[in-house]
Amino acid sequence: MAYPGIAFVAMIGVGLGFALWYFLADTPQSQGPHASGPPPPHRGETLSNNSRAPPNDSRRRRRWRNTGGTKEDCSICSEELERNLITVNCGHEFHVPCITKWREVARNTGAQNTCPLCRQRI
Repeated sequence: MAYPGIAFVAMIGVGLGFALWYFLADTPQSQGPHASGPPPPHRGETLSNNSRAPPNDSRRRRRWRNTGGTKEDCSICSEELERNLITVNCGHEFHVPCITKWREVARNTGAQNTCPLCRQRI
């Protein structure tokens, strides 16, 4: 390779370009269902009276959008949210058996007890 410095500069430029695209690609229209405003209305029980919207972080919004789920699907079992629901303190909804199993596995493995979508402690 005749000019190794040029190849290095090109690789750095491509990396910086990708990083900028990744962090700036979210437009307000594509930020997901919890981009702003209050959490969704409660349709079931709550685990806590401390209802807060998920943190307004673009990486977390991107993670929600890429799951393929909708507000009407349980992100644990991918079935429709119709009945037997629970709303955790971050505002996300799940089937009671699904989130119960999720919390049980976390407790048994010593993992943090967090929301499967936004990783906020529940």
